Amino acid sequence: MDEITPFMRERLEKLETLGREGVDLYPSRTTVTHGLGELAGTYAGAEDAVVTAVPPVAVAGRLISIRGHGKAAFAHLMDRGGRLQIYVRQDRVGEAAYTLFKRLDLGDFVGVTGSLFRTRTGELTVQVDRLELLAKALRPLPDKWHGVTDVEVR
Repeated sequence: MDEITPFMRERLEKLETLGREGVDLYPSRTTVTHGLGELAGTYAGAEDAVVTAVPPVAVAGRLISIRGHGKAAFAHLMDRGGRLQIYVRQDRVGEAAYTLFKRLDLGDFVGVTGSLFRTRTGELTVQVDRLELLAKALRPLPDKWHGVTDVEVR
């Protein structure tokens, strides 16, 4: 078995802390109404009025980027169909959910529910109303450009 690296040890400690605080670490089910690539493809060229008229969506994926802005943050989720941006605001999701979001790491799997909108730059985004941790990633994501280079691991 692989040895536990300091990186993995830090994530295990976060996992234990979340468990002690009552977070369901590995929920047995979640609701997903759309795939990320499906949403991005369907509404890529749609007008803003069409996008905002879409009923709330529930999506799930792996966190691949997080950009915090005080009491709000943007992040990208990725599944096998594509990627989509999410927008999390503390006053919208609540203090407990926002604290959970701030503790998430790249590679963690999350489920979100919310409404679609376009940012000023025109990127399709889910404004999160509900957030849940689906699984904590204990290992780092592979290198962005080279992937997994170790033949045995691959």
